[in-house]
Amino acid sequence: MIYPNIDWYNTMFNRSVTNMKANANVSGGGQVATYYVSMGMDKESGLLKTDQTKNYSNNINIERYFIRSNVIFKLTPTTKLDTRIQGRFMGYNGPAVPAATLFRMVMNTNPVDFPAIYEPDSANTFTQHTLFGNSFVGGAVKINPYAEMVRGYEDRNETDITAQAILQQDLGMVLKGLKAQVRVSANTFGAYSGLRLYSPYYYDLESYDPISGNYKLFPLNPTTGQPYLGNIIPGRNSSGRYYYEAIVNWERTFDKHSVALTTVGTMEKNLLTSGSSTSIFEALPEKNVRNSGRANYTYDRRYLLEFGYSYMGSEKFTGSQRWGFFPTVGAGWSVSNESFWEPLKDAISTFKLRGSWGLVGNDAIAGRADRFYFLSDVSLPGEHLPSILVTGGVLPL
Repeated sequence: MIYPNIDWYNTMFNRSVTNMKANANVSGGGQVATYYVSMGMDKESGLLKTDQTKNYSNNINIERYFIRSNVIFKLTPTTKLDTRIQGRFMGYNGPAVPAATLFRMVMNTNPVDFPAIYEPDSANTFTQHTLFGNSFVGGAVKINPYAEMVRGYEDRNETDITAQAILQQDLGMVLKGLKAQVRVSANTFGAYSGLRLYSPYYYDLESYDPISGNYKLFPLNPTTGQPYLGNIIPGRNSSGRYYYEAIVNWERTFDKHSVALTTVGTMEKNLLTSGSSTSIFEALPEKNVRNSGRANYTYDRRYLLEFGYSYMGSEKFTGSQRWGFFPTVGAGWSVSNESFWEPLKDAISTFKLRGSWGLVGNDAIAGRADRFYFLSDVSLPGEHLPSILVTGGVLPL
């Protein structure tokens, strides 16, 4: 203690830990429906040592629960409904300082500078708080990794749910080769945390009598320490992604002619709520709408023509720039399907020439907070008022 030689790793970390995992699944079905259901859980503990004098645990403790359900309904001979649901639920308890940061502190702390904790001297016999070792450098106390590990804890709960439904319909009774598909999916994530901390009291060695073994400590931060946990510091992070898609596809072959037509319409909305952000621009949902299509024609498996397009709308632009049309055209020649190529088939089985031209667009012009370049952000100096968006600007409420 007087002449410390601290093995910080052994002081802070256990050498082993026991974890547990379990999983169960069931599947089956008949002519109308088939199903697959899987459930699981795992429990993990960290290697951090805990302060037995405290009524809370700063060690990592994670409990996760999983569930997955896939059910396929055969509604009619030409109609199929595929539903998939997946959920993950996690409860977390851990140190106020991330474990990775604690590892770095261990590697960077001098083992002979100060002990993790001092035993009380005569002046601190009845002191209620822990006497953490430390020393000054540049007018400030150094980092005591042990104190950082036990000075508080974080509780966090996370929920991640994904649901998807796909409806497939064969429309051959209307037009041979015609098919349609509708997809709807949603993914929601929510994380809510509570962080509690206290400010350790740090001490350094003032004097030492090698004959009697008595020593005297002096406090480094007598007015800024706090022996009890403070109020909860809440945290929130949540998001939601909603996706809608409709596809119509038609394929037919007439003698030597093959035709394929496809059109796809999509709509997507992304929501994000973060406790660390107060920007109204980040709180507003991201929205994109798109319709794209493709037409393919093949003659005798030798000559190919293709036309494609994409018509997209993005919230990051305004006026005439909000929507964009991006066409593509292409042509190909399967030389290896010509009769004169037959002698070369054994050496080169496939040889094709293809050319294409097209336009592409991109709305990734900025991060989420800066995506509305066409709007002005107006605020009054020295005031922090909520505001509302208007076309061309932001007005304080």
